[in-house]
Amino acid sequence: MVICPRGLNQVLKDGSHIVNWTVARDLLRPESFSFLATVFVMLPAAAFLSHLRIESGLPLPPKSRRYRLGICFQILVAGCAIQFARAHEITLFPAVTPEGLQLSYGVLFVAAGAIGLGRGWPRLTEKRRRRALLLLPENTRELGYWVLISLLAGFGEELAYRGALFYFLREVTGSTPFAIVLCVLAFGVAHVAQGPRAILGTGILALFFHLLVFVTGTLYVVMLAHAGYDLVIGVIALQYARREAPAHLQPVGAS
Repeated sequence: MVICPRGLNQVLKDGSHIVNWTVARDLLRPESFSFLATVFVMLPAAAFLSHLRIESGLPLPPKSRRYRLGICFQILVAGCAIQFARAHEITLFPAVTPEGLQLSYGVLFVAAGAIGLGRGWPRLTEKRRRRALLLLPENTRELGYWVLISLLAGFGEELAYRGALFYFLREVTGSTPFAIVLCVLAFGVAHVAQGPRAILGTGILALFFHLLVFVTGTLYVVMLAHAGYDLVIGVIALQYARREAPAHLQPVGAS
């Protein structure tokens, strides 16, 4: 694995899990506090408030405005992750080029996701489809925003959850499984705006993303896979939005 913080060997001792208190004290540094507060507090809180707003049935701000805010959030996440990684000497951008086989794993993931999403959408209840269309693009202009959001999410969220956060937590605790669990939970809760079930769904997705990182040894492939998956969601949603335009205009809470 080429992405690794310096000093990890000081954390693992005789196979036991101990806490690196030197690293733990670094949590008070501004770049550490801002990053961890973003992934563990700000993003989950924003997602939960969005969930409550959607459930209330109250009108939402224009989607273009929400998309622009989402773009700002993604840039913030990426920036905080990069600063955090620099402070803790975590190499997020190793000087390696993914090989053809490694890239094929990402392509297969996106292809499988496209097939699953295409088959899964018609099985959603009407309420869940209308809720999804509150968040996903419904016209070509919104799709343009969505393309940018997808690219930024693939870049920034992978830097954060599969990069900086994972390797920091593994160094602090000495436990790879525990670090994965925390990252998966944080990633899932940060997507609760899509509904409570999204915590489980995105959590499973996060596990696959972690697996891609372990198999390929870098974040590059998973960044492409994540962005591609999000793009596929947007394209599929746009296709169904055009077919179901009259139905999804009712509030989500309507019977």
